[in-house]
Amino acid sequence: MQFTSTFRRLTVWQKAKQLCLDIYNDTSKFPSYEKFGLSSQLQRASSSVMANIAEGNTRFSTKEKLRFFNIAFSSLTEVDCLLELCKDLKYINEENYSKRVESINKTAYTLSKLYNSLKKDLG
Repeated sequence: MQFTSTFRRLTVWQKAKQLCLDIYNDTSKFPSYEKFGLSSQLQRASSSVMANIAEGNTRFSTKEKLRFFNIAFSSLTEVDCLLELCKDLKYINEENYSKRVESINKTAYTLSKLYNSLKKDLG
């Protein structure tokens, strides 16, 4: 029997994955002394977004799905906050920062639509 997850078909997961890949690309150019600082924290936060979307999608109860999607949203906020710091520290240029913020906003919008549609099901 082969295990097949449906999370890969979720648009919000695909957006979160692309954001994560972009973050890893950006952080590869950070100063080496940030390897265990901002680089690591940004990578963990961005991978947390996609991982929590995937894990939440596998939950059977709507309440549990919402809990994981809420965690994903919180991690997305962490990425947003840390990216602004990275821009101010000149680790990321204004153009890439703007692209990442746009990606964050699109992911957040899609995640909130999914979250709200599930919340309606709870009554």
